[in-house]
Amino acid sequence: TLSEADNNSRRRQPACNNLIMRYLSKLNFRKNPVLLIGAIVILAAACNNNKEVETLKAETMRIHDEAMKDMGPMNARSRQLKKEMAELDSLSPRRDSLFKLVSAMEKAEEEMMDWMKNYKAPGDDMPKEEAIKYLQEQKAAIEKNLNNIRAAGK
Repeated sequence: TLSEADNNSRRRQPACNNLIMRYLSKLNFRKNPVLLIGAIVILAAACNNNKEVETLKAETMRIHDEAMKDMGPMNARSRQLKKEMAELDSLSPRRDSLFKLVSAMEKAEEEMMDWMKNYKAPGDDMPKEEAIKYLQEQKAAIEKNLNNIRAAGK
């Protein structure tokens, strides 16, 4: 969820700061101050390198959470429509329109289940450019699913 992504990002920052402090404490900067500046720049860049990736992860999960909230009411409506369909004559035009609506709802739910099953948050070992591309694709897919859920739930 969004809060988990924020917490992971917050946990990683102190870890980077601790890593910097441990590394710097082992070096003798009195003899070579350029080494100090280089070490700080390199380690700070490494800690902030994943900021865009973490932002995309958080945005993707925010959209997912929003879609999940909308699924509850959509599924409740789907159950009501199925009950109504069961009471209608099989040749009723209303039954056909309800069937199409329920089918759209079931498809939107199936898309969500497939997305959740296949989504894997990129790890720190994935190159930044690859992680960004993957997350952009996943964000677009979950946005489409959110729109499908909302369209079917109307």
